[in-house]
Amino acid sequence: MNRIILIGNGFDLAHNLKTSYKHFINDFWDKQNSKMFSKIFNKEGLDNIPYEDNFVKVDAPYRVLDYIRKSTEQKHKGYNLFLTFSPIPITIIDANNNDNTDFICKNDFLKKISEKSIENWVDIEYEYYQSLIDCLNNKEDVNKLNEEFKQIKNALEIYLTEQSKCNIAISNNIKKIFFSDTDANKDIVCFLNFNYTKTLDQYTYATKNTRTINIHGELNSSNNPVIFGYGDELDENYKNIESINNNVFHQNIKSARYSLTNNYGKVLSFLYHSNYEVFIIGHSCGLSDRTLLNNIFEHENCKSVKIFYHQIDPLNDNFLETYINLSRNFNDKQLLRKIVVSKENSIPLEL
Repeated sequence: MNRIILIGNGFDLAHNLKTSYKHFINDFWDKQNSKMFSKIFNKEGLDNIPYEDNFVKVDAPYRVLDYIRKSTEQKHKGYNLFLTFSPIPITIIDANNNDNTDFICKNDFLKKISEKSIENWVDIEYEYYQSLIDCLNNKEDVNKLNEEFKQIKNALEIYLTEQSKCNIAISNNIKKIFFSDTDANKDIVCFLNFNYTKTLDQYTYATKNTRTINIHGELNSSNNPVIFGYGDELDENYKNIESINNNVFHQNIKSARYSLTNNYGKVLSFLYHSNYEVFIIGHSCGLSDRTLLNNIFEHENCKSVKIFYHQIDPLNDNFLETYINLSRNFNDKQLLRKIVVSKENSIPLEL
């Protein structure tokens, strides 16, 4: 039987790449601190030298020595490290408010996601969608939101490009999972890669009867640009977005971005070709990909769906969390219970 393997961020994490949202956002703010320090210390003296870039504005860097002392003592990281700049409690305001303050985050969407306890990339995409709905309902500036989101997407692409340079070790155990119980002369294994990195390439190079579809694009590629946005056309609010005559609201909707390549068509061609089973490896199955996942799971040729879960420690794993996320991508709950393999018959993903 043919097989389609959904590859998500957990696959990169299993190979010790620092590609999670927390890795990115902490690294981003650490670099912001470094840039600020470099500019301030290149000046003569520390007398109220302002610092500003595309993301932040700091009005009182003369406090930098106290800032360094406090951050060292309290072992702050990332965004929290930036917040310690003032020796007194401060309120972070948006760029439109010109009150006297030490630190302004100019990108409101960045401020929003930095202050929330966000775990997965899918949660960022969901936050963008909620902000998009706010723009729709409250008549807020959607162009500003899209520009801020674009800044973050560009920063993410730069970060992941650096991470992609790290060497990884191929796991024979994972390779065995990929091709177990398949006929190399007949069965097709299709890798639907939701990652932007090339980690998967090291497993698929020179293998027979395999296809790889980088559905969310590739880093630094003009032919297959990065897709980062939201993709739940089944959500009721999406109908409201479609009903207004403003294309700006669709700039980061995945279904619109999919039209730039023929990747989605390749997926549909595979689904209609023959019966297939689905393996889920490192993918959270969150709502930001609901339209695509619903097409895959509820297609008449889909015969089973198997989760290869993450064993966090001997007593904890993420099977149930993934299953619950997975269930939201099914409209037909009877089909869900019929074709999704139980945990009892599933195994964790191990290198």
